[in-house]
Amino acid sequence: MDAKAKRKNIRLEVFQEITGTVLETAEEVTCAVTDVAAGGLSLRLDHMLETGTVLRLTLPALEDISALTLECEVKWCRWINEAFNAGCAFNFKYQIDEDRVARYANRIHSNRLQIS
Repeated sequence: MDAKAKRKNIRLEVFQEITGTVLETAEEVTCAVTDVAAGGLSLRLDHMLETGTVLRLTLPALEDISALTLECEVKWCRWINEAFNAGCAFNFKYQIDEDRVARYANRIHSNRLQIS
């Protein structure tokens, strides 16, 4: 079974530049969110991040959904297509955070359907 077939949540492609913070060092990281799902996101970076690095990221507001500030953990990071790419899993502290991310991902999906 391939990775897409095993995936629990729909992954929605986006391209949004944001700035995050490495929690351990307070280093600012500029990156682009390349896709979002209810359980995590993918980032495009200009440098390598170690597996296990925890980032605080703020996803921009979408229409009636306010900006989301969340923590995520880097699960993998490797050089792909001339940049570092990382897969991150959200660290949800509260159920409401998980619900808000699912709503955020659903909004991206519904906006896409309206555009196509």
